[in-house]
Amino acid sequence: MKYFIGGAVLVAALVIAVGAWADVIVLTNGDRVEGKIVEETESIVKIETEFGPITLAKRGIKQIIREGPVNAEYKEKAKELAKEHVKLGLWCNEKGLGKEARKHFEMALKFDPDNEDARKALGYVKKDDKWVKKGQEPQKEPEKEPQKEPAGRLTRAERQKLHRDAEQKLQNKEYDEAEKLYLKIVKSVPKDYRALYNLACVYSLTNKKAKAIDYLKQSVKAGFTNAGHMQKDADLDNIREMEEFKKLIQEMLKRDKRNM
Repeated sequence: MKYFIGGAVLVAALVIAVGAWADVIVLTNGDRVEGKIVEETESIVKIETEFGPITLAKRGIKQIIREGPVNAEYKEKAKELAKEHVKLGLWCNEKGLGKEARKHFEMALKFDPDNEDARKALGYVKKDDKWVKKGQEPQKEPEKEPQKEPAGRLTRAERQKLHRDAEQKLQNKEYDEAEKLYLKIVKSVPKDYRALYNLACVYSLTNKKAKAIDYLKQSVKAGFTNAGHMQKDADLDNIREMEEFKKLIQEMLKRDKRNM
């Protein structure tokens, strides 16, 4: 199984809330993506997130949790309850009950973390769509001149597009084309562990076992750490019984144990 999330680079635990309620997609590597599912076919699921749509291959999905209207209704009722706590907090302030007022404002945030009135009453201000305490706003750093990409180096956008195209080729079993695209990425960014890992998958699927092991080792050296994914990945079945593969898995597991 190739290591990717549609059009986005995989990161640990991406959690995004969208719309009246959120659908949750649990990936095989344990990551979660939240948003609103807008399209689903036999092979992909498209989910709308705060940062735009993301297309996920179903082979990389462990579970889809759909949050229905009942949950949405609960959230709306919770927001109404938050408003009542705010009203009571304001009344407490008028009567000189500062301690009690604070408790009600804090209670309001438990039911509606984005309640503007409660946030302001507790001394929060909004900066860059985030609530922060007054006086603790992050200092604006002086603007830096945009760094130019080294000659011959792919831009981030170009690299992401190549990843998407290569993943599609790999999914369609167009291994020669996938190999060319991944090699282009690695030529530009030698430590792109995702491209290195997927090259190992390409070579395993085409029975080029020595190359598969070599690129798998390079991927781990470059930063790939998901031993559990590697152990279950069907794309690596052709090299799974090789001693070098087993040794690599053991080294990764030992390293994880040391870092616990």
